[in-house]
Amino acid sequence: MSRQELVVKIRNIRREIEELERITSIGNLESFELIISKIKDDIIRNINEEDFKAAKNNMAKINKMRDFTDYIEKQTDVIEQKERELKELQYQLDNYQMNMFEEYSEDENEPEDTRIKHNNKMLRTGDIYASVAGGESERVEQDSLYFMVVRSKEMPDKFALVTNYLEGEYLLQYPKNQELLEGMAYLGNIYFQGDKKAREGFDNIAKFWKETSSS
Repeated sequence: MSRQELVVKIRNIRREIEELERITSIGNLESFELIISKIKDDIIRNINEEDFKAAKNNMAKINKMRDFTDYIEKQTDVIEQKERELKELQYQLDNYQMNMFEEYSEDENEPEDTRIKHNNKMLRTGDIYASVAGGESERVEQDSLYFMVVRSKEMPDKFALVTNYLEGEYLLQYPKNQELLEGMAYLGNIYFQGDKKAREGFDNIAKFWKETSSS
């Protein structure tokens, strides 16, 4: 699980716990037990008075209250499970070590212009390009070569390409490295929601960097 996925999951579980706590705060179980005890006294009185209809109605009230208190108790158990899960996920996040590639995507929330153009299109951080079968108009192959435009880690005032074939940066200040995008198809930008092809390319690069760093 990536760091970003951990952050999202932790946020979702915290929201679930808050919702469950609002539900359980509605019912004070001790108060319900007092009410149930009072209704039991009423049932005894109803029977003594041979008012069996009232006794039956009061028994139905107790059953409904028991169903509700059982539900509250179950939600309390769910909260405890969620809190244990949250604690484990928070531990993973606190001790998470990003590989170098993941750090590229953590630094930004939106594309940044590089002031470098490719095929009359301004390159931006987060742009994903891929090799395609038969040219830019054809489909992306399963084992495609992917490139992503990033701000350089080696030279923070420069921009670079990273790929799923080799670790390291291809600095875009060198025209020869810009030529790596020749014949490549633009898939989209990872900072734009809904760019599934761009996300797929990003995941392929991330997978390569992760496998390389762990080997």
